[in-house]
Amino acid sequence: MKKWVILCILLWVLGNTAAIGSAAASSPAITITVSDHVVTVSGTVAEGSKYATIVVTNPNGDREYIDQIARQSDDKFQVSFTVGNKLAGTYRVTVGGDGTLTPASASFELTKPTPSPTPSPTPLPTPSPPAFPGPSVSPSPSPSPTPSAKPAFTVSAEMLSEPDQADGSVKVIIDEAVGEVLLPSAAAQLTQGRPVALIFMDGSLLIPVEVLRSMEKLAESAADGASISVRREQASSSAAAEALRKASAKYGAKLASAGYVYAYSISLRMKDAKETRMDSFEQPIVLTLPVPPGADPRLLGIYMTSSTGEFVYAGGRYDPIAGTIAAEVRGFGPYTALLVYDKSYDDVPESHWAHAAVKQLSARHVVDGISLTAYSPDADVTRAEFAVMLSRLLSLGDNQDEASLFHDVPASAWFSSGVNEAARAGIIQGTAPGLFSPEQPISREEMAVLIMRAYRYLTGGDAITQGAAADFRDASDISGWAVEDVSAAVRLQLLEGLEDQLFKPKDRLSRAQAAQVLANIINNLGLV
Repeated sequence: MKKWVILCILLWVLGNTAAIGSAAASSPAITITVSDHVVTVSGTVAEGSKYATIVVTNPNGDREYIDQIARQSDDKFQVSFTVGNKLAGTYRVTVGGDGTLTPASASFELTKPTPSPTPSPTPLPTPSPPAFPGPSVSPSPSPSPTPSAKPAFTVSAEMLSEPDQADGSVKVIIDEAVGEVLLPSAAAQLTQGRPVALIFMDGSLLIPVEVLRSMEKLAESAADGASISVRREQASSSAAAEALRKASAKYGAKLASAGYVYAYSISLRMKDAKETRMDSFEQPIVLTLPVPPGADPRLLGIYMTSSTGEFVYAGGRYDPIAGTIAAEVRGFGPYTALLVYDKSYDDVPESHWAHAAVKQLSARHVVDGISLTAYSPDADVTRAEFAVMLSRLLSLGDNQDEASLFHDVPASAWFSSGVNEAARAGIIQGTAPGLFSPEQPISREEMAVLIMRAYRYLTGGDAITQGAAADFRDASDISGWAVEDVSAAVRLQLLEGLEDQLFKPKDRLSRAQAAQVLANIINNLGLV
């Protein structure tokens, strides 16, 4: 076997970009070797990272390979894979990790081998056809066979006993195009209580152990030989187009597909081929899809079709290192897709200072217009409206079953779930025992306190609280309970003052200002 090193490159990014609250981790070192289309990527995990994420794209810009390797005691990692399509050209390798703000990247070339000349075969004499009585009849052409369904990928018990990966899951790499994955009904036992990550070439599903246990319990009443079926089949173009048309009309936005539209499902398949489908999940399944080259991640989201046939937003958290969008789903609609959501309002033109923020948060479905064509950027934001915005930003869920925490927030109110979930998460509080005052406008200093609570919720701890006080001419007007959070928000560049170096803490928060500060949180944390 002829073996050669295509590329050996060492990249250390020593920039002075700082991470939030700590110094940025260095970039990993990469070494790449190629032998007969088997690629080996090795190197050192970046300082401060628990794992290395390896993403490989082919010359067409499509994802060729993705993997995640836990940090070893010697800080080294190594992974090998086969380039399946053997497409000639330049392949790009990106290696990052948790805490790595600047992933390392390198590339390698693949060339098609020169084929050996095929010798011309010696022609054989054509035998004379036998004589049959009767007229000569030309045979009818044979019809083309109907393509068979894609075969299922069967996950063995041995595959589910692999060591923990960096995220604590059991990872199953599915490196072939299949429409169905079959897992043992006892998958929860075989994984010893760990979730299962099904890694496809263009996406992944992280199935929590609670879902696997529900399937296992269902299988107890079934005959032997039952298995868990995970289907992922491409939808027809006509069905996808109709769902896009309905959603565009509903939202008054331009929606476009950023990849294939799939029909996902999870069911228990019996030995006699009968199935019991699971329509809702006790714990959410994490669906991850790759961001296509050239797409703006700020406008992307994962959508599922509803019972009325149009796409509705399911979520979308961007991972800049892996180049993916992920959403937690508690059930699968008929179709699932990664869509571009481009929404504009007549009263927020491109020249408006909050145009980009409103467009970005509209695509995340954090903010809505007052109509399909108007946003009303200068209108006041009420306490109910801001609570709902924060609840959506933090993906706090939509639990309608629990009783309301406030007497003036009835269950029938459009803001009931958002207010109560934000209150349960400790983001917002009432104005008096049992009262929320939902229609009361929110002030700029109240906004500062709430966005800092949201920031701490997302970062899992206290944000920057120590440092110089914000240097505003009207700093003395800021209420004592808000001084620290106003200063911290300014240091984190989540908000700015107004004209003449004033903060105007008692002024009412406008809808444009609300969109901007919430977009600042997303962009500050790299969530896009």
